Amino acid sequence: MLRNLVATFGWLIAATAFAQDPGKPVEPKKDAPTEEKPAAAPASKDDPAHQEAVEVLKKVNEATKAVKAARYKVSFQGTGSLAPRMPKCEGAVVVSGKGEQAKFRIQAKLEGPASAETREFTVGNDGEQYYLIDPAKKLVYADLDPGVVGGDGSFAVQQMNMIEYAHPTPFDHEVNSEKAQIKGTVKVGDEECYEIHVHYRANLDAVWYFSKKDFLPRRVDRLRAGTGDEKGATEQIITELVVDPKLSDADFKLVVPEGFEKTDDFAPARRPAQR
Repeated sequence: MLRNLVATFGWLIAATAFAQDPGKPVEPKKDAPTEEKPAAAPASKDDPAHQEAVEVLKKVNEATKAVKAARYKVSFQGTGSLAPRMPKCEGAVVVSGKGEQAKFRIQAKLEGPASAETREFTVGNDGEQYYLIDPAKKLVYADLDPGVVGGDGSFAVQQMNMIEYAHPTPFDHEVNSEKAQIKGTVKVGDEECYEIHVHYRANLDAVWYFSKKDFLPRRVDRLRAGTGDEKGATEQIITELVVDPKLSDADFKLVVPEGFEKTDDFAPARRPAQR
């Protein structure tokens, strides 16, 4: 799942790489206090606690593979050192299919981080083209190239999709991770969830929250390396999940609203929520 963006729905699948690898680890400040230590690592493969977590992760993998379509509300934000630097977004997602056959539509609202300005738009793929609908400009950007959705659309696709729902092997990396451990039980929305810390490799960790009822993911925190005030994470939370809703092509098809202009120009490649 760690691969570059490509000009197919694989582009969305590739967003898993962005999600699993939060980028270059933050370097500690030279004057950071030496007594500050990172959070305790999860259990290694020879530890029974690791095997306990893997057994849950195997059930998670199979349950998520079985999902053919999903509809949910989502929120995304940075925490800790990432809070003032990471845009916030929230909205609704509908996705159907797996891998390159998948379609999606996202109603998104992005905010900041440099200002309180928000922008609302719809971004999607109807199986034929990618598109972004900008109500503020009354413009519809549409093309076969996924780059047509611009900076805002790309950010929403990467951060608002729980990409594992559209991936044919959603949690293989977690099942085969170097370290994993159940940290406890946490409520996400109305769901009691397993809280599982997964260590993939150096500077690559995540804390996942899986429903104890259906073993489907409801939240993930991608952890950033660092010490002191450099520690941070990204937080993606899923609520109001509906599995395998009845969907048709109309749920994804681009329809140009009345009074809007359609163009194959690319939407602005600006930083999200920045003019």
